Amino acid sequence: MSSSPIVVGVDVGGEKKGFHAVALQDKEVIRRKQHKESEEIATWCLEVGARYVGIDAPCGWSVECGGRRAEKRLRAEDIKSFYAPTEHEASTHRTDFYGWMKNGAALFKALEPSYPLYKGDVSAIPEQASFETFPHAAAWKLATPEEVKQGKVAAKNKRAFRSELLQRHGIANRHLLTSIDWIDAALCALTADFFSRGEIESFGEPETGLIVVPEKQK
Repeated sequence: MSSSPIVVGVDVGGEKKGFHAVALQDKEVIRRKQHKESEEIATWCLEVGARYVGIDAPCGWSVECGGRRAEKRLRAEDIKSFYAPTEHEASTHRTDFYGWMKNGAALFKALEPSYPLYKGDVSAIPEQASFETFPHAAAWKLATPEEVKQGKVAAKNKRAFRSELLQRHGIANRHLLTSIDWIDAALCALTADFFSRGEIESFGEPETGLIVVPEKQK
């Protein structure tokens, strides 16, 4: 029996926290990596033999105030998300509030030579690719309508509910996911597993960036 491709999910933090990356194969956590440098994470993805890398950070900047089309589309479905600023807003913010987004941009750049950014053609997914995803939106799509109605997907419940979703989808070695950063990285990796089969939905457009989530569960 052939194995599924190795996929990686990355939770992106600011300068102090850095990156948490989880590698999955056949629904099992096989490796994990924490580091502050984007180049180190990109090299690690190659070392573990990852095919697809899902990243919890914007892959593009807004071209106007009010966010990207992807974020507006999520909001239209009642899925709350941060609005990505323009690149100028991010670079000139007095408190570096957008530092984690800049870290994400650096990771996409480091990955680009080996993991080109997904542009939206699900019928022609390349041999290796990276894409933007969003754990809250992924959890929303993987939840049942009743769970959404009950508020289980709300941010205040995220650690318990997202861990439950990973269990529901058969993720093994969950004892390694000891914080919400590791849990979110694993959820990004699970989205990459869906991506490998083309079972995804995309929000937005390639110019400012697509947000990829698992296909809504029946």
